[in-house]
Amino acid sequence: MILSIFSVAHHASRFTFHIARFALAILLLAACTGQAARVTQKQTVDGVTIAFDQPQQVSVLQEYEFVLTLTDAAGQPIEGATVFLDQDMPSMPMGTNQPVAESIGGGRYRIRGVFTMDGEWHVTVHAIVAGNDHRATFAQQVAPAS
Repeated sequence: MILSIFSVAHHASRFTFHIARFALAILLLAACTGQAARVTQKQTVDGVTIAFDQPQQVSVLQEYEFVLTLTDAAGQPIEGATVFLDQDMPSMPMGTNQPVAESIGGGRYRIRGVFTMDGEWHVTVHAIVAGNDHRATFAQQVAPAS
């Protein structure tokens, strides 16, 4: 009887250990995917809706990918626009930082950008459609380097 209780306890302990290892592996795998939380802000300017998809948390001197989606008043994607950002830190005026987007189809444009200081930034999206510059400004908080 003592032997069988010990055997059951031993197997239960090993089972718990393996479950804990499995849970830890899942957590590590999730952390390694690099899928940071994202947030999308939208503004409509003169019939053009600009959706700015950005990482929820941004740190200084790290390159990030931003995705902009342009749609017309009917909700249809806008192709062939010239899109760029104007990154500005209101508390510390500095030189211009204007990365240009590449079209990735479906009215979507990808831009890679870097923020050079921590603090509050204003990101103005310029979407030039049929010769008209549609501008929308979004706030971006940048954290110190970790």
